[in-house]
Amino acid sequence: MKHSKALFALLVLSLLSLTSSLKVHAQTGLVISEFMANNVTTAKDDFGQFPDWLEVYNGSGATINLEGYYLTDNLGLPKQWQFPKTNIFVGQHLLVWASGRDRKLPGAPLHTNFKLSNNGEQLALVKPDGTTVVHSYTFGLQLPDRSYGLGVNVLNSTNFLQLGAASRFLVPTNNALSNKWWFAGFDDSTWTAGPTGVGFDRAANSLLAPFIKSDVGLSMTNGVTKRTSLFLRVPFTITDLGQVPNVNLDVRWDDGFVAYINGVEFARKGFSTAGILNSSSAANLNRTNDQVVIADSIFTGLISQNLKVGPNVLAIQAMNNTGANADFLMAPELVSRSIEYNIAEERFFSSPTPGSANASGVLGQADPVMFSANSTTFLNNFELTLNVPGASPLGEIRYTVNGKAPATNSFLYTGPLKLTNSIPIRARAFEPGFLAGPIHSETYVKLSPSMLTASSDLPMILVHSFGGGSFSQDTLKSAVLFVHEPVNGRSSFTNAPNLVFRAGLKIRGSSTAGNPKYNWAVHCLDEDNASTNVGILGLPADNEWVFHAPFNFDPSLFHNPLASEMSNEIGRYASRYRFTEVYLNENGATTTNATLSTKNYFGVYNILERLTVDPQRVNITKLTDADVNVPEVTGGYFMSIDRQVASDPQFSAAGQSINYLEPKYSVISQPQRDPQEQYLTKFMNQFGAALNSKDWTNPGTGYLPFITRGSWVDHHIMDVM
Repeated sequence: MKHSKALFALLVLSLLSLTSSLKVHAQTGLVISEFMANNVTTAKDDFGQFPDWLEVYNGSGATINLEGYYLTDNLGLPKQWQFPKTNIFVGQHLLVWASGRDRKLPGAPLHTNFKLSNNGEQLALVKPDGTTVVHSYTFGLQLPDRSYGLGVNVLNSTNFLQLGAASRFLVPTNNALSNKWWFAGFDDSTWTAGPTGVGFDRAANSLLAPFIKSDVGLSMTNGVTKRTSLFLRVPFTITDLGQVPNVNLDVRWDDGFVAYINGVEFARKGFSTAGILNSSSAANLNRTNDQVVIADSIFTGLISQNLKVGPNVLAIQAMNNTGANADFLMAPELVSRSIEYNIAEERFFSSPTPGSANASGVLGQADPVMFSANSTTFLNNFELTLNVPGASPLGEIRYTVNGKAPATNSFLYTGPLKLTNSIPIRARAFEPGFLAGPIHSETYVKLSPSMLTASSDLPMILVHSFGGGSFSQDTLKSAVLFVHEPVNGRSSFTNAPNLVFRAGLKIRGSSTAGNPKYNWAVHCLDEDNASTNVGILGLPADNEWVFHAPFNFDPSLFHNPLASEMSNEIGRYASRYRFTEVYLNENGATTTNATLSTKNYFGVYNILERLTVDPQRVNITKLTDADVNVPEVTGGYFMSIDRQVASDPQFSAAGQSINYLEPKYSVISQPQRDPQEQYLTKFMNQFGAALNSKDWTNPGTGYLPFITRGSWVDHHIMDVM
């Protein structure tokens, strides 16, 4: 959002407040209350992915059937995606995934046939007549994990599950209950009955005393084994979902918890996001009582989305830090808020709330910082200027020279920067009352006189890490890469770069890991250190590349590229490649040695496509969390019979230890992916049994049903040659 627009909005709001006329802009029907066009880690859909999303809010006084309504990201195409029969209750925030999947299955999450652009576009809700726009946005640049939507006014709040509500609780001594106890239908009749909050405090004049209604000190601390976990179930009944809109959890907790509504997890605090619960789980925080007595409000659409008419249950596994702790508390309350949205007040949100009422936001975000020169190599010193067009006097530019993201305590830009040596500069605008602007990075590499005559008939690539320690096999090391392609048949760093990008590099390979000429896995990064697709030397864009360094195993320098070339020539995909000459400089920014010289020459490399599931590489369908049944579960896997990949466990099948490559172990080992693990193990065991059977050549019961014969023959020929 431009500052001029933001300041105008501030002026408008001030006038509205002065005249007490804010409510003339309040929404009374359907609106798109919030959306996210750059979802990196905020919300995961039913496929286990992070697509864009939007929410439609019903601010009317009655349930509305959305059947026939449209969503579009182009007002020139108002009928782009049509809702199926979908009831949206009073006060409900209906979450819709803008994933491009076009899914309208009854009872399943909705997915539009379009995605949102984080560079800005339109978004609109259109009536069934296909022409009348109910509500729309025309929005600009959207930052990662930041949402955009309407300002909210809270009209009133109702605490419908109060402190002291009837509950049942249990201090578990083993894992016999497994994952059954947090579901609504679980029989908890043998558990202890008592009011919430549940806790204890051995201190005199305890701050927690007003919130402890059921003392569990003896249950948790009186035995030989001091217990750290407690299971709590709080039942309640809803007669009309429209009477409890926009529900949030207000909770006083010490020291951690995981909360469920009708069996669906919706929040965890003081316990690892990847942690697996058991009866002895403990919190990873040790909170002070001053912190505990202030209720923590948790806003998430998962609460309202999973409420139902009739019996409901709030289930919480509450945890202490250690069994020796002198206090413990779990005091939950459920609060419903009646709200209205102000359609004249569009805001950015640093704390998105998909499927729930919006949090407080800001009226805009600072604009991008502009550089007077793009990334380049240079021989002569020069001055660089930074500016933010249209910025207000309150704004400031902060920058770094160590590759880190600029923060409010980074260097303050006060005037032109004199560049005398190689340096990466990352800058960002900050302004009170606004989200920080996007990060903008440019890198400048000083050339020594020796580089004036350095050239090649191959492309030339510079890898400059600006210090930061050695390359390793385990950790990505930040670097900036300059790519220079031939001009009139010769490449030179004195020419303008064809491509400059940020990346994280680590050493790949096992037998070659100790070579002085590194083999690199290259992960392309955007300004927020998220993966981004980059096309190198004419190869299709992707976010992962292999910089293969032929050394003592291949003195010819072209064995692998030759095999890849032959495979592609006969129509069998293999990693495409480009030859290049690489220079490496690992010296810190602004130091004399950061200057690029012929001493930084590092050798001939093959730039290879890393094998990934992608339409431009291995063109198969990528598995999602939802692909657990035939036929979807039967394909989409990469495996290797090789040394263990990092510390990821292998799986055993057909007498072999096998690495998961796609999906990676960290993905396929998740509980929702169990059918994929089971299918793959069963398939490989059956394959192994067929190969080792006496009828292994039988075309029906032998190995042939498990392979694509032509590709195996071609691959064998390529390897033998």
